[in-house]
Amino acid sequence: MNMTDAAEAVRAFLAPTADTLTIERRWGYVCVWCPQTIPPGQGVSLGGTDDCHPHACPPCLELQTAALTAYLNWNEHVSHCTICRTGPCDTTLTMKHATLRTREQAGWGAAYCACCQRAFGPGEGFMPHVWLGASRVVLSLVHIGPCALPQVSDTY
Repeated sequence: MNMTDAAEAVRAFLAPTADTLTIERRWGYVCVWCPQTIPPGQGVSLGGTDDCHPHACPPCLELQTAALTAYLNWNEHVSHCTICRTGPCDTTLTMKHATLRTREQAGWGAAYCACCQRAFGPGEGFMPHVWLGASRVVLSLVHIGPCALPQVSDTY
């Protein structure tokens, strides 16, 4: 994936929204993911509008691209693997660990279930889940099987 394609994919899936950025980050003077100052004409554009032109420094773009690529590859595998429909195969376990490692390196934060909002514990099974949010596609993770949510009683 070249830098233009990577920047486009990262912009579509990961770039922070304008309302979460400082003025300096909105105008591309500072990387959206780290405190690196970006001199004019440098950095990688993450798209823009009339009042927002975010940029990333090349090292951050590389980390975000690696994390995004690992996640999307894992999601692609899970959606096509017949073994993964009943339980994780060896390939998906390898891809899961690669995704978690690159997520951490890219600063994505703790992995948690999009359904029950709990962080995953050691040994818990989970898989990628892509869904359409209010304003963009959301890359998330969900438990394999039912979430460990408290059961609500039918009686009042």
